Amino acid sequence: MKCPVCENNIGFFSKALNKWGKYKTCPYCQTKIEVAINLKFLVIGIIPLIFFSIFALNPLVSKFGMFSSVLIGIIAGVFISFSLKLEKQE
Repeated sequence: MKCPVCENNIGFFSKALNKWGKYKTCPYCQTKIEVAINLKFLVIGIIPLIFFSIFALNPLVSKFGMFSSVLIGIIAGVFISFSLKLEKQE
């Protein structure tokens, strides 16, 4: 993820992004930034994710005897975390 002000990369697992709350501080320029969801990415990507989970993952997971709902939950959590973006706080 990049800071919207100074354009420096901030690691997803960095201390700056993993503090509680919606508002964070850039570790490079000390600017207040907000974590928001990129709705365009989320809406465009959710339909292929649903088809992929139904037609590819469910048969594979059931073959190994695992619960498909757990795997779908994990994939949905990862997908939502990829849809996050940083915006400058106004």
